[in-house]
Amino acid sequence: MFKTSLLLVVIPCMISSTVIGDLAATMSAGSWKSLPLRGNAVFNTGENNENIFDWSQNGGWDSASNHFFFINAPAHNPTSFIIYNANVDSFRSGPLWTTNYASHTYDAQTIYDPTGEYYYRPALFKKFLKYKTGMQTWEVVAENSTYSAAYAYGTAITQFPEMGGIVHIFAGTVSLFNISTGKWSQIASGLSMGSPHNLAEYNPIHKLVVFGFGNNSVDMYKMDTNGTITKLRNPPSIVKTNINGVKMFCDPVSGDYLFMNEDSLRAYDVITDTWRTIRKNPFTGVSRMAMIAIPEYEVTAIISVYAPAFVLYKHASAISTEVSNIRMSSTFTLDCFPNPSSGDFQVLLNGYSRENRGILTLYNMLGQNTENLNHLINGSTLKVPAKNRAPGTYILQWQTQDKTTRKPIIITR
Repeated sequence: MFKTSLLLVVIPCMISSTVIGDLAATMSAGSWKSLPLRGNAVFNTGENNENIFDWSQNGGWDSASNHFFFINAPAHNPTSFIIYNANVDSFRSGPLWTTNYASHTYDAQTIYDPTGEYYYRPALFKKFLKYKTGMQTWEVVAENSTYSAAYAYGTAITQFPEMGGIVHIFAGTVSLFNISTGKWSQIASGLSMGSPHNLAEYNPIHKLVVFGFGNNSVDMYKMDTNGTITKLRNPPSIVKTNINGVKMFCDPVSGDYLFMNEDSLRAYDVITDTWRTIRKNPFTGVSRMAMIAIPEYEVTAIISVYAPAFVLYKHASAISTEVSNIRMSSTFTLDCFPNPSSGDFQVLLNGYSRENRGILTLYNMLGQNTENLNHLINGSTLKVPAKNRAPGTYILQWQTQDKTTRKPIIITR
């Protein structure tokens, strides 16, 4: 008797329908659409109606649970922890690690994508905190003892999964918290930048971190996966460096860094080290909002308490001409070998040229976008590591404006 097996190849699609996902699907590159703020979360607090976003930057998005997290304390008011559940389109207040502590967050909160845990460094507090999203509880993690100003405020943290942890920036010092070992190490010190009000943002497309700034400073740097730090060109003078005067976030499709201040929205291309103006800022009160990139829907969510409104901005689409150099000939193929593999896959992009890069994405069998692989492209052949991925079948997709090709790949152990 012979047995047959069926390999079911799932074409990538949204995992489940959500209000923001459905709205994002109707958007073209460069467009804005808004939703009301639903739920019982409190955004304005105190007798002077201070808002939760004062003296802070951006929150974090957990792709696994479709949740957005943001924690901060406005001036002279208690700390608030806001959670948005995209599955039910509702904001609520989350549990606090303590009820007797109030402090601005500045740019010191970040999600860590591999685990879905949310990290937070309270100002004037030595230790870092971790919110376990599955258990909905807080845990204290090791303090950063690699620099002397342990009680400093206005510092910045951001995830860097390729380096295995959380990057901490303060006044010219760069440190890394290793998630697996629970220990801190210093990467660099003595860099020229201001203090406080440093900024840092991970780039999931180009696999690097841009950081720096601070009061009276326009110094910008990038750090790659090897910990190599490079000085970048100073931004236009119109880009303020006070944390209440500018919002910095990374577009989840193009990898552009977006800077919004009271005057305008500007895009920074970290690969070419160039700036361009997108449009005049459509919002009033940059200090009264927070941004968060949502890769699954190719948008950035902007929460504004001035309107109030929950606004989606699509800077670029995966099939948009706004993504630089995304044009390809009408005939192209995608080959992978060896397949199956327990090590690395060699990928051949037939039809590739420097002007015809396309977008290369890896999906799992649930249709979830697990990784954008464009940073690996440096010619018609590239290597896709498989050893750190879970065994199973994945879909490798190469996409252009008018055509898409897919290839199932199987990772074994």
